[in-house]
Amino acid sequence: QRYWLHPQPHTNPTTAGLDETTHPLLAAVVELAEGEGCLLTGRLSLASHPWLADHAVGGAALLPGTAFLDLALHAAEQVGCPRIEELTLHTPLFLPEEGAVRVQAWVTAPDDEGARTLTVSSRRDGAGDGSVWLRHATGRLRVEPEDASAPDIWAAEPLGGDAAVWPPRGAVAVGAEELEHLYEEYAARGFGYGPVFQGLRAAWRHGEDVFAEVRLPEEAESEAGRFGVHPALLDAALHAVAFQRTDGLPEGALPFSFSGVRLHSAGASTLRVRLTPTSAGAAPEGHALAIAVADGTGRPVASIASLAVRPVSADELVAASGTARRESLFYVEWLPLPTPVEATAAPRLAVVGACGLLTATAPGQALERYETLADLFATVDAGAPTPEAVVVGCGSREAPATGLPEAVREHTHRALEVVREWLRDAHPAAATARLLVLTRDAVATREGEDVADLAGAAVWGLVRSAQSEHPDRVVLLDLDGEEASAAAIPAALACGEPQIAVRSGKPLLPRLVRMPVIDRVPVIDAAPSSQSAFDPEGTVLITGGTGALGALLARHLVTAHRVRQLLLVGRRGPQAPGAADLQAELVALGAEVTIRACDTGDRSAVAALLAEVSARHPLTGVVHAAGVLDDATVTSLTERHLDTVLSPKADAAAHLHELTRDARLRSFVMFSSAAGVLGAPGQGNYAAANAFLDALAHHRRARGLPALSLAWGLWERRSGMTGHLGGTDRARITRSGLTPLGTEDALALFDAALAGDRPFAVPARLDLRSLRAAGQGLPPLFHKLAPTPVARRRAAVADAAADLRARLSGQDAGEQRATLLAVVRGHVAAVLGHDGAAAVRPDSAFRDLGFDSLAAVELRNRLHAASGLRLPATLVFDHPTPAALTDLLQARLCRDTTAPAGPTAPVLAELARLESALSAATLDDDTRDDLVVRLRSLAREVGGAADSGPDLRSATDDEMFELIDKEISRP
Repeated sequence: QRYWLHPQPHTNPTTAGLDETTHPLLAAVVELAEGEGCLLTGRLSLASHPWLADHAVGGAALLPGTAFLDLALHAAEQVGCPRIEELTLHTPLFLPEEGAVRVQAWVTAPDDEGARTLTVSSRRDGAGDGSVWLRHATGRLRVEPEDASAPDIWAAEPLGGDAAVWPPRGAVAVGAEELEHLYEEYAARGFGYGPVFQGLRAAWRHGEDVFAEVRLPEEAESEAGRFGVHPALLDAALHAVAFQRTDGLPEGALPFSFSGVRLHSAGASTLRVRLTPTSAGAAPEGHALAIAVADGTGRPVASIASLAVRPVSADELVAASGTARRESLFYVEWLPLPTPVEATAAPRLAVVGACGLLTATAPGQALERYETLADLFATVDAGAPTPEAVVVGCGSREAPATGLPEAVREHTHRALEVVREWLRDAHPAAATARLLVLTRDAVATREGEDVADLAGAAVWGLVRSAQSEHPDRVVLLDLDGEEASAAAIPAALACGEPQIAVRSGKPLLPRLVRMPVIDRVPVIDAAPSSQSAFDPEGTVLITGGTGALGALLARHLVTAHRVRQLLLVGRRGPQAPGAADLQAELVALGAEVTIRACDTGDRSAVAALLAEVSARHPLTGVVHAAGVLDDATVTSLTERHLDTVLSPKADAAAHLHELTRDARLRSFVMFSSAAGVLGAPGQGNYAAANAFLDALAHHRRARGLPALSLAWGLWERRSGMTGHLGGTDRARITRSGLTPLGTEDALALFDAALAGDRPFAVPARLDLRSLRAAGQGLPPLFHKLAPTPVARRRAAVADAAADLRARLSGQDAGEQRATLLAVVRGHVAAVLGHDGAAAVRPDSAFRDLGFDSLAAVELRNRLHAASGLRLPATLVFDHPTPAALTDLLQARLCRDTTAPAGPTAPVLAELARLESALSAATLDDDTRDDLVVRLRSLAREVGGAADSGPDLRSATDDEMFELIDKEISRP
């Protein structure tokens, strides 16, 4: 595979109907055809605009408010409205560590007064259609009166109208020591200013006024001419606000609202600035400034009648960043069927095992009962008709006599046994009927609803994975105990959805939706919550606290939530790698840290651990982040696999829930996984454990206890559970619609979820464009986020197989095999993450290509969608090469097709036999070389001058030398 980069042609915005702009933050502008408005667009990243990294809060790059002002000035110039009457900042715009954000500045047509409205919004680049645009700023633009002239911005004393007088007469210089320590003190409060933003060179006081001189560093001076006022210069001037206070440095003077802004000249790299306190536009807990700006010679640059600034802490901004990232925060909403479905006839149901959940059925319902699946299969073999659905009841609402962990094991073990037997294709009936896994009150379909059957909830997680691995084979159905709901089973089955809950006789479907985003409320104006999720004086327990994610979370609780008492728990405790360094680091940050070894799956060990917590700092918070993996596909899962994963995740959560029930906790946070919601292939046991956590959160909240379960998507930061993932594994996860979350974004989502009022959230970055591209493979859970018309979805599923069969029907045997081999190789390449089918040799063994059980499942599902054939789970093991797999597909798809006779038929048949023989043959190097020479000679005879040799333009050095050697040795 070649790794040489191909140069990409530069795309001129004009080819897309846009005009280029000269502004560094906005690349293009388009005038609207109607309404006399315009739209300016840009793309910001730390790679394309590295100087923005010099403006950071809490370690995250924050676009300064002065950048929004310069964007507004540029937009105002585009529409001939040079005066900014008002510009209000709402949510902060944090730039990601990797990737970019798209920015839009939209200017409307003039209103009756001639004023225009400006809106500045952003969206994460690559988020795809349908993701949230966050509103960051709104403004109002006006045309200047014809007689307007630049005001004498320096008229007041002490300058007396002469801006060239510098420093001002009578002004007292700020001491060098104050200036020297200014940025150190800002940094100590979480505001990091790099060299580009450390432009404050001198400052003077005169009464209440502060005068400042700011200058860009030499390496940034060339950029000044592209801005109206360089954002770093004006931002640095605002740092001098610190010298107006007599009671010390403020937390941070953050711009909130500009009014009366005019630009008189542009491009200065040195500024002289006058900051005058004013009551105009001031807000509670903040103050306003009138600002006069000149260049290094005293020529007017800009005037701001009023800038309202607010002292805001870094903690508040970091919390606000969580609001800004809520486009990656989801929850599951249960919606009624879009169109009610009536079953044409009551389906024939067979109930296997004890199923007290099914107390009533629809009128005329055919219901048969069997002890085991083997009994059912024997009855079918004896001539009985195959049922349309086989029902197995799982879970129980009754209080477990042996304890909650034991109940979870009992019911997940039973569900696994039945599902595993069903999916192993033990009988032809399993290929035509559907398995209906029935539970009662195992999911919460509305806010505040209790999940009474927590063991049944774990079964849902397990079966979701089975559904991902074996589409259209298993259905999940949850009832509420009402007779009307049991009577609605036929309608629920007829809707064709894999997961359904019936409440009061009405089927409901799960859909992933975004958490509401508050984008119109100025977050910098919002008072911090009076009730924090964590008590700074109480003890917070973190399970998995010495692991990669647990350590990140511990640092975050100390730095962002001011937690001072930490109890970190892990299997190895203080002996875990890096535990001592982590403890030292947290202590240096001001926390008292205790690290303990504890098997949290052991109830008595957890009880002893909690008994050690000091009464002086009682337990007030729990974060359960522990877990292990033991992956296997559902047909290979064993009870041992289940128990290994359930113990540190589900059992530990149950013990912590029961043993802290009477404690006065402020928070009970569980780190779950999107695997439990999405049904991750190969992780049925992990999905079961995490679905239990999600249900436990609903269960606790319904009882008035604090609870939050976070079903995380993949983190970029590798942990003990994700460190084994290779490129193919991560590519498979990405194809499912999940892209990795950066640490900064993940912690911001943690804060945003804490600030919400729901017991369950899914923090994950979704690639909606990939989801839409999935077409027929798009899981129903995503249909509200990436809607596709139902008719189109159904047509895509039906047409894929029909199209392939139509293509094959007009081909002879050789052409059919070539077509199917191309299909197989293409899907194999997609599963392995290769660029194309050419990377897959027909005779390569799947095991040598890197196939594991998950890759085998994905290939089987892809070929099922492409061909419509029901294929066994052991597909790649029974047919170990792409060529062998092609033979199977040809045998099953082409039985009834007849190729047209013609003079080329014998030749094509011979070629097909040759290809098959070559695929099966084991060739040494000499034989292979001889074959290549003869086949090339044959190709030259058939195609004349055409040569089927390699593309010399893309050949590597080794390939060139190999070709030369062969040509020299050719007879």
